[in-house]
Amino acid sequence: MLRPIRDEQGRIVDFLWLYENAAMARLNGTDSEAVVGRRLLETLPSHADSPFQQLYVEVAESGEPGVLEAPFKAETMTQEKWFRLAVVPIGQDIAVLAQDTTERKNAEAALRQSEERLRLTYKAAKIGAFDSNLLTDVDIWTPELEALHGLAPGELHPKNFEWEKLVHPDDHEAIMQWVDRSCSTGEPVPGEWRVVWPNGSVHWLSGTFQGFRDESGSPARIIGIAMDITERKRMEEALRQSESSFRDLANSMPQIVWTSHPDGHVDYFNSTWFELTHVEAPAAGIINWLPAVHPDDAERVKNLRIESLASGRPFYAEVRLITRSGEARWHVARAVPVKDEQGRVIRWYGTATDIHELKQAQETLAQLKANLESKNKEMESIIGIVSHDLRAPLVNIQGFSHEIQMDCRVLDEALSKVSIAEDLERQMEKILRRKIPESLHYIQASSDAMNHLVRTLVEVSRAGLAPTKPEVIDMNELIHGVLESIKIKFKEADVEYDIIALPDCFADRTQITQVFTNLLDNAVKYLDPFRRGQICVEGTLQAGGVLYWVSDNGIGIPPEQLDKIFEPYYQLKEKASGGIGMGLATVKKLVERNEGKIWVVSEKGQYSIFYVALPAEPSQTRKS
Repeated sequence: MLRPIRDEQGRIVDFLWLYENAAMARLNGTDSEAVVGRRLLETLPSHADSPFQQLYVEVAESGEPGVLEAPFKAETMTQEKWFRLAVVPIGQDIAVLAQDTTERKNAEAALRQSEERLRLTYKAAKIGAFDSNLLTDVDIWTPELEALHGLAPGELHPKNFEWEKLVHPDDHEAIMQWVDRSCSTGEPVPGEWRVVWPNGSVHWLSGTFQGFRDESGSPARIIGIAMDITERKRMEEALRQSESSFRDLANSMPQIVWTSHPDGHVDYFNSTWFELTHVEAPAAGIINWLPAVHPDDAERVKNLRIESLASGRPFYAEVRLITRSGEARWHVARAVPVKDEQGRVIRWYGTATDIHELKQAQETLAQLKANLESKNKEMESIIGIVSHDLRAPLVNIQGFSHEIQMDCRVLDEALSKVSIAEDLERQMEKILRRKIPESLHYIQASSDAMNHLVRTLVEVSRAGLAPTKPEVIDMNELIHGVLESIKIKFKEADVEYDIIALPDCFADRTQITQVFTNLLDNAVKYLDPFRRGQICVEGTLQAGGVLYWVSDNGIGIPPEQLDKIFEPYYQLKEKASGGIGMGLATVKKLVERNEGKIWVVSEKGQYSIFYVALPAEPSQTRKS
């Protein structure tokens, strides 16, 4: 109890303690006996500027009771607290009833903070919430939930379940069943449904309903949340369409197509697999492919697959698959991984292509190659035998011719020392000095020609049989070496020659040396005797290899003979060289043996240019 203290003008300047019970003393932190009879502001100076002091004055002056809740910290308190004061006038005095509301105010503040965090969370996540009172038909929606239905804040009518009208007609029955189930069980029920916005667009929502009952057990309240999943639904539909298109495409392919999990378990084969193999399609889940693999290949292919899965590298294997008819057909199986941004494998895509006919062709080719190599060895042996057997008589003929020649000289010398009849001397002189030498000359020339023919035939035959040993060739070095070997011919013919920087090629050094030796030798052989000879060797890189050309200003080649000069035994009619016409035929074989081409461009009486195209690096055929 407090009594007002007034100044001379009658204004209240303080209050006098009349009574303080124990509870009030605990709140104020004072001693009840010590404060009674003393001034309020003397015992609690902090009241001077507090809203409570003002309330005391207003009640004392007006005679009307007042209530106030505010924070306050007296000198006797360690921290600020909340108090709720009810002040009642009693005559000229006032009675003050006080209650400490600090805990309640703190709880309210914490609740407000929690609600604010929840509101901000809903707003950031675009999650809407609702609270429907089934007894009053009043719906409370958050602005976020209204936005999810295409409504502005406050646009939803709060009564009579107006939200039902926004549900897509095809989903209305399902959503009402979820509501009834939640109200019946008291358990939360999740679901996905469509809503129709005022502009007619359709949107997907995902949410949860939670029903509550009143004390009588009747449904009384439903709360829930919802969020927009329209984009997710669009992506799911796009994914379904993509998967459908993929399966349609895969099923239209003659190859086997399959997919698997990151751990290698196959979850899809196209129809080609099931049409080919005896493995039946499961209703769902993992497909065991090993039973379709030939037993002799199963362990090898399994280990290759394990290695590929462990390393994340593409998978490759040639494997025999057992068909429904029991035939084992060769297939080449490939698989590539699909990885996420962190480089982790998330999917495998694979194919298996039938290569059975190719395998059979490769086996046949390998057998043919082996047979051909065997035949080549036999042919080389035959060529050697023929060469020996043909040359042996020639050597004898040449040897005996020489012996006859020597014997004729001895006989001629012996006859010159004896006297014989003049007629006999003339007859012997004719035989020994003219007929026999002339015959021996024809025999020697014929045997030389035959020997040259045999040697040329052997070279031509071996050009087509000899294995090539390709390597990178420094053509500048090779051509200089060729010129050095035939420089005496160039000197005798007084030829000017030039070599323009040549690129390297990839071929058999010995065979290419023989090619350019022949071409340069022919260039000298077929020069025009009426002008000084000029020969040039040039080259350049081109797509797929290297191109060289040997040019001269010789007699040229008539147009009608251009297509024939690479034929065996063909010689230019204009200037037969004394050979048998096998040089360019051999050159052509050697160039082709090195995966090259040769051709000529010429104008009679002006020039000839022989072009030679060769590989610049190993071809795919040679690599394999």
